Amino acid sequence: MNVFTFNLMILLQRVDDALSIERRKSRPNGDLVARLRARRDALMGRLRRSWAGPVVLGA
Repeated sequence: MNVFTFNLMILLQRVDDALSIERRKSRPNGDLVARLRARRDALMGRLRRSWAGPVVLGA
């Protein structure tokens, strides 16, 4: 695993932690939850692309 992929995993874990903390609040902030979900989805997509490896165009 390269350093970039590892850092993505760490960022994803931090976003997941922040999302779970916000959800457990008695009155969670809906805007913050939506932003955290979007950030988590973006990071997960980037992590999936980094695991897939390089794409050869025209093959």
